[in-house]
Amino acid sequence: MKKRVLNFVEPREMNLSLSEYIRSLCEKTLKSRKIFTIAFSGGESPKSLFGVLSRSTGFKELWKNIHIFQVDERFISDTDPDNNFYHLNSLLLRRIDIPKENIHRILPKVKSPSRSAIIYEKEIRRILKKGRMKKMNIIDGFPVFDLILLGVGKDGHTASLFPEDFRMEYDTKWVKSVPAPEKMTPSVSRITITLPVINNARNVVFLVSRKGKEKIMDMILDQKENRQYPAARVDPKGGSVWYISKS
Repeated sequence: MKKRVLNFVEPREMNLSLSEYIRSLCEKTLKSRKIFTIAFSGGESPKSLFGVLSRSTGFKELWKNIHIFQVDERFISDTDPDNNFYHLNSLLLRRIDIPKENIHRILPKVKSPSRSAIIYEKEIRRILKKGRMKKMNIIDGFPVFDLILLGVGKDGHTASLFPEDFRMEYDTKWVKSVPAPEKMTPSVSRITITLPVINNARNVVFLVSRKGKEKIMDMILDQKENRQYPAARVDPKGGSVWYISKS
């Protein structure tokens, strides 16, 4: 796995740098294609990035061509502060001029997490199969996002892929439901894109604070055998970029 690691002292410096990186990727992509697809994960790490993105004038003319997806979601009401879309919406989407049809969310208000996963996979297929770009957007049977933004949990999980899932590389689905992890708060079922989808992305970025995760981050970034951690099993063809702050 090729990892490019960028270390920062403060989260603000890191988020400003990442914002510029995303803008550059977007502008480059839109020179040859009509849309740029990005999937945001939940958790604490992206919250401050959302604020930076919402205030960036460099994105003002780009939002109309950006399609925003979710990496994962908790199966709880979208009015609950533990719901990932709650923060994506309040900190970013409400503050930018983006067409509603460019927002693709995981629905929590359906009868079951498995049903929500099916609906979300259909939505991804609907968008990425459009037009003449289908062959570029679906490769080897999996979707190709332009950018997937991930975090890392204290147990080494990423997206809603947890250490006890030993066969995640062999998932054939694009989206799946995940039973409530016992050691996580809140302990609720999840919906997540799968590891093959993540590894099929054109660009994968991790956004992580080392605080409270020093040992787990050292192990994940180590080149030795560390595949018990889902974040270490993220292995896209083009490698990954790690934005890491000390605090």
